[in-house]
Amino acid sequence: QLKQKFPWLNTSDIVLGSFGESGEGWFDPWALMRGLKRKCQSMGVKFVKGYPIGAVRCYNGPISSSSSGGSSGRVISVDVAVNENEKGEADQVIRYNVGHVVNAA
Repeated sequence: QLKQKFPWLNTSDIVLGSFGESGEGWFDPWALMRGLKRKCQSMGVKFVKGYPIGAVRCYNGPISSSSSGGSSGRVISVDVAVNENEKGEADQVIRYNVGHVVNAA
C-alpha cells in the first residue's frame, strides 16, 4: 500500500510501515534550532563563530593554560580563532572568560 501511495519510495527493504492521512503533524528541525538560538540569546548567551585553539582551566589549585590536552579541570576561559585568512590561518584570536562552554558544530 505504501508503494501505491508513494511510487517514488523504495519499499524493497521495508518490513512494516504506517501512514496517517490526517492529524499526524510534522516537525521542522530548522525552526526548532532557530527558536532555541533566539531564546538562548534572549537569556544572554553569546554565539561565537570560530574554532577553539586553547583553554585556561582551574584544577582546584593553580590555573594553567592548555592548548593540547587534558579534559579535567573547570574551563575558565577559551581562546577562539576567528576571521580566517585565505591560508586558513586565524587573523585574530579572542579570549573569552566563561562560566560555561558548549562546543557545538
